[in-house]
Amino acid sequence: MNKETINFLSKLVIKPRLTSTHTDYANFVGCSMLPSMFNDKYNKVNQYILDTRERIAGNTPPADPAMEKIQLVNSVFEPLIKALFIFEMKKEGFTIKDKQAKAEKSFRHSSIKLSASLDGLMDINGKETIVEFKRSAISDFEKIKEFYYPQLQGQMMCTGIKTLYLVVLNKFSDELSWEKIAYDDDWRTAIEKAVKDFWSRVIETNTF
Repeated sequence: MNKETINFLSKLVIKPRLTSTHTDYANFVGCSMLPSMFNDKYNKVNQYILDTRERIAGNTPPADPAMEKIQLVNSVFEPLIKALFIFEMKKEGFTIKDKQAKAEKSFRHSSIKLSASLDGLMDINGKETIVEFKRSAISDFEKIKEFYYPQLQGQMMCTGIKTLYLVVLNKFSDELSWEKIAYDDDWRTAIEKAVKDFWSRVIETNTF
């Protein structure tokens, strides 16, 4: 980490982001659920279905202690990653206008039951852009991008915003990586089908 960044961080005051989602999960699939619908290596989809059924019934699903810990850690790291990203982008000559207040809402798709909660929203060089922050132990940025790509495309589908930056802070180093990603309409049909299939499974009677 260079002296300029260290000096920046020494003066930085982090305000935790305590509300990271605005999605009504009883009625909408959150875009953060989409990666597991395309690559369920963590076996999450069945639990998503059970939790959704509980919410529809008016109940609160059992808390997941591991997920609560992740959310607590992310409430601090997301603002940190955001601050570092803005700092580095301005060094490269980009103009940045933070629009976080606009990001603090649920963006619902117009025709399917899909909703996006955004980590960040900014005008970058005058263009409204979604910013998605991740903290990962994986050093291969392409693997991270590949896994989260459905989420990123879903966010652009819900908002109508056609540009997004994926920003990743490595857990075991100070390396901050990012890439500008454009909306890809080739993903639209696959995401629409995944969301509709999810809701079809929610109303089935099987309990796995």
